[in-house]
Amino acid sequence: MSGQRRQKKPVLVSGDWHPADVKAALEKNGWTIRGLADHYDVHPATIAQALRSKYRKSERRIANAIGVEPSTLWPSRYPRATPKRGCGNQERVSRKRRRDRSTPAHNGHGKHGEAN
Repeated sequence: MSGQRRQKKPVLVSGDWHPADVKAALEKNGWTIRGLADHYDVHPATIAQALRSKYRKSERRIANAIGVEPSTLWPSRYPRATPKRGCGNQERVSRKRRRDRSTPAHNGHGKHGEAN
């Protein structure tokens, strides 16, 4: 080797936009990496990092400049949230519904529906 630093190539995942495509989309919308960095008052490397690896803040900034969601540019970094069956909020709702059915409705009278 001649002693020069080799630039790390981004790992491309199927479905993710190529970094050159992201840069081209930025330019089509009037932005550059440097311009975006100046806009957010950060170093250009901070913005460019999102082209190579997961960095949510910069991903969001790039996506906003292009006019898409970050998951459109990097779907591999934003897996779809699929709710698991039988857990989460559904169970709480079911218990509440059962409880609501088992207690008599409040009708403005005193305890056990008696008139005051």
